Amino acid sequence: MAKSRLIGNDGAIYLQPIVNLGDEVIVNPSFTSDTVWDKDSDWTINVGEQAVATAVNTDTSISQTSVLVVDTWYRVIIDVDSLGAGTWEVEGFTGIAVQNSSGIKTFTAKATGTTFGILAKTTTTTMAVNDVSVKEMLSFEGDNSDTLDELAGGAAASEAGKGFYQVTSVAATGTNFTWTSPEVGDYFYNDGTLVPDTDDNCRPVILLTDVDEDASIKSFEISLSKDKVDVTALSDDQKSYRMGKTDASGTLTAITVVSNDTIKNRFMDIMDVSSVGAFTMTRLTNDELYFVGYLNDEETSGDTMAAVIGKIEIESGSLGAADGSAQEFSASFAPASDDRLQLINIDIA
Repeated sequence: MAKSRLIGNDGAIYLQPIVNLGDEVIVNPSFTSDTVWDKDSDWTINVGEQAVATAVNTDTSISQTSVLVVDTWYRVIIDVDSLGAGTWEVEGFTGIAVQNSSGIKTFTAKATGTTFGILAKTTTTTMAVNDVSVKEMLSFEGDNSDTLDELAGGAAASEAGKGFYQVTSVAATGTNFTWTSPEVGDYFYNDGTLVPDTDDNCRPVILLTDVDEDASIKSFEISLSKDKVDVTALSDDQKSYRMGKTDASGTLTAITVVSNDTIKNRFMDIMDVSSVGAFTMTRLTNDELYFVGYLNDEETSGDTMAAVIGKIEIESGSLGAADGSAQEFSASFAPASDDRLQLINIDIA
């Protein structure tokens, strides 16, 4: 008898804060010397501390030339220590909005030129930048020969490339991403045997041989909704509505463990002190966080796995303790502004 393929036999969550990143492309990213950076007149570098813009009367920037590759995706992190009145923006990319606040800002964007810059806009009184990081988001580049297992560094059929991916480019003709109308940004699952065609590029999000299930999480729930727009006219006898844009939000419940700081590190610095007194400080981070939540992870022949995947932002969390408690905590999340959640169903042979 065929299996019923009911969702909910078991669940699992993978939280992966690390994406494949290249080397730092910015030289002197922490302003340890007054070199390399091209500065407009309103910018100065306080050596070993910050780059500072003051009394900006016109758009003015600090920049480095020939560090970006056009049409390449990068992760950009800028630590803005302080900002007076005014706004600022990142130069060299598409899709990064004008900013009006300080803090550690993280962006994922595609380069439109070769020059990276931070632009203090007109009327900005003061702006201080602690450091900058720009790293290429690496993809597996298809050659119509190697499997994903081989592109991941293993042998064919080794399952080194088994896991979840995001498409970063699609071959103009002959693509081996064979679903209907593949697009950049689509997520997919493969057992490592797929052979991407030339110009079929994809970013590994969760390679199941490298990343362990988050064993601290007890449950998760994702709520889906659409805006309900009232379009009732005076001539109507009854109310009329149309459905607007979709939205998603989620919650997860976990047990607090000292060995897993993925969520806590989104809100605070974390200091570890070893038994011999050695210190390790992990600073608050806004690095990308990818979520794979299995609705069913029964990987048995004839069954169907189902998983929700996407890049998320942790919006809130809680910590606490109580006598006789398992020390649970909760957190809420939503899709990142430059991404969306996607459901993947996987038939098991």
